[in-house]
Amino acid sequence: MVAFLFLCRIVRKNVNLHLDDMKNLLAIVVLLLWYSASAAQNKETYADLNKRLSQARDLKDHKMLGDAYYDLALYEQAYHADTKKSIDYLLRSRERYGLIGDTLDMYKVDLELAGRNFNAGLYDEALQKYLEILVYYDGKRDTGMISRLSFSISEVYQHQGDLDLEYDYLRQAINLNRTANDTALQVQLLLSSARNYIRLNELDSAQLIASEALMLASITDDRAAEMSSHYWLGSIEQKTGNYEQATIEYENAIRCQPSKAYDTQRRQVLKKLADISAKSYDPEAAYRYAMSYASLNDSILNKNRLEASYNLIQKYESLQKQKDIEQLKIEKKYAERTNDQQRRAVYILAAGFALLLLLLYYVTRFYNQQIETEKIITEQNEELNARRIKELEDDIQIRSMQSMIEGQEIERERIAKDLHDSLGGLLSTVKLQFDSEHLGGNIKSSDTFKRAHSLLDHAVTEVRNISQNLQPSALANLGLEAALRDLVNRFSDDHYPSIDLQCYDIPKGMGQMHSLSIYRVIQEMLHNAIKHSEASEILIQINREGDELVIQFEDDGIGFDIENLKRRGMGLGNIRSRIDYLKGTVDLDSTPGEGTSYIIHTKWSA
Repeated sequence: MVAFLFLCRIVRKNVNLHLDDMKNLLAIVVLLLWYSASAAQNKETYADLNKRLSQARDLKDHKMLGDAYYDLALYEQAYHADTKKSIDYLLRSRERYGLIGDTLDMYKVDLELAGRNFNAGLYDEALQKYLEILVYYDGKRDTGMISRLSFSISEVYQHQGDLDLEYDYLRQAINLNRTANDTALQVQLLLSSARNYIRLNELDSAQLIASEALMLASITDDRAAEMSSHYWLGSIEQKTGNYEQATIEYENAIRCQPSKAYDTQRRQVLKKLADISAKSYDPEAAYRYAMSYASLNDSILNKNRLEASYNLIQKYESLQKQKDIEQLKIEKKYAERTNDQQRRAVYILAAGFALLLLLLYYVTRFYNQQIETEKIITEQNEELNARRIKELEDDIQIRSMQSMIEGQEIERERIAKDLHDSLGGLLSTVKLQFDSEHLGGNIKSSDTFKRAHSLLDHAVTEVRNISQNLQPSALANLGLEAALRDLVNRFSDDHYPSIDLQCYDIPKGMGQMHSLSIYRVIQEMLHNAIKHSEASEILIQINREGDELVIQFEDDGIGFDIENLKRRGMGLGNIRSRIDYLKGTVDLDSTPGEGTSYIIHTKWSA
C-alpha cells in the first residue's frame, strides 16, 4: 500500500492530477488489490470443493456427491456469477438426492433453482416452483420455511404487478414470522413493507419501517440488509426534497459492504447519487458518481453480453450437431433403403393390406369425431341456453329490486312529508299554545309544565329527525356532498366517533335516484359502524375516477369474521341490495380486532 501511495504521489507530481482524481486512482488500486487477494482465496476454495467432489466420486456416495454439487453451485453463483454453470451443478445435485430419495434436500435444491429463475426474470417458472415447495413445507408444518416462501412468492407477484396477491402473501409471511421469529426474514419483510409504503406515497410510515429494518440489520450484522435500508431511507429523503440527508443515506449504503463485481444495488445507489448531485448543482460529485455508475454498469452489461453470446454459441453448436446427426440419419436410411431394394416386392402386399386397415381406421375415426363433435355442440347449446335463462332471471330480479327500492323511496318521501306537514305542524302548534302568554305564571313555573314542555321539544326534534332520515331535503336542494356533510354533522357529539368525510370531484349532474341510493348506502354503513363497531375514528372518502364513483369507508373498530358470521343483519343486506341496484361492486374486508373497510365502485349517471 505504501508503494502505491508513493507511485500515486509521483504520478500526481508529474501529470498534475486533481486530488479527487488521485483518490479515485487510489480507490481503483485498492479495489484491484482486494479483488486479486479475493480471487486467490476463491481459487483455493474452489480447489477444495473440486477435491471433495473427486473424493465423493471415488466413494460413489450419492449424498456426498449431491452436497458437493450443491456447494459448487452456490460458489459459482456467489463468486463467479456463472448462472449457467450454477444451474448445471444444481440439477446434478438434485439428481443425486433423487437417487437416494432425499426429499428434503431435493426441495432445498428446488428452492435455489426458483431463486435463479426469479433473478433471470422467469417469474412464472419461479412462481410454479415456489408454490410446489410451499405445499411440501405446509405438509411438514414448518412455520419458518412457510413464512420465507410466502415472502418469496409475494416478491414474484410484486414483479408481475399483481399487488393484491403480493399483499396477501406478504401479510401471511408477516403473521407466520411472529411465530417463527426469524430476524433475518423480519428485516426483509420490513424492507418490503417500506417499499410498498413508498409506492403508496405514505412516506412517514415507510421511513419508520425502514429505520426499524436498519436497526435489526445492524444488530444481526446483515450488510446487504443495511445497504437496502439506507437505500430506501435515501429514496424517502429524495422524494421529500431533502437532498442533503438523501446523499448521506446513499453514501452510508455504499459504505455498508465492500464493492463486488456486478453489484446491481450499488449501481442503483450510484445513479441516485449522481442525480442528486446534479440537482444540487455539484458537478464534480455528479461527474464522480456518474463515472463510477458508468463503470459498474458497463461491467454488468458486458457480463450480460458475454452470457448472451455464450448462449448463442451454445445454441449454434447444438443446432450444428443436430444437423450432423440428421445428416447421418439420412445417410443411414439411404444405405438401408439400398440394401432393402431386393425385399420390397415382398412387402408390397403387406403394405397394401396395412393401407386398407389404415383407411378403415381413419373412416371409423372420422365418424366417431363427427358424433363427438355433435355431442359437444349439443352440450354447448344447452349450456348457452341455461346461461341465457340465468341472465334473464338475474335481469328480472334486478328489475324487481329496482322497483322495490324506488317504491320504498316514494313511500319514504310520502311518510316524511306527512310527518313534517301533519304531525310536525300539529306539534309546533301545540308548542305555540304552551308558550302562549295566556297561561298563568304559576302554570309555567310548575315542574309538570316544564317536563311537558321539554318532552314536547324532544318530540318536535324527533319528528324532524325522522322526516330528515326518511327524505333528506339537503340532497334535493344542495346535492349529494351537502347531504352527506349534513348527515355527518348529526354525529358530531362527544358520544360518537370522530368522522372524517373527504369528497373529491363528485359529479354535479348525478341523477336524483342515483344520489339517493349512494346516500342510503353511506347512511347504512355509518349507522352500522356507530352501533356495532365501537370505533373511535371513521374515514369516508368519495372520488370520481373517469365514469366511476369510488367510495371508501373505513373504521378502526372491533371488526368481525366475515366467513364465520352467524347472523347477517339487515344492514349488510341493504348495502348489497343498493349496490346491486346501482350495478356496482362492493369489497368488504374485516378482521376481528382490526376494523372494517368497504370499497365500492359504481358507474355514475345523470
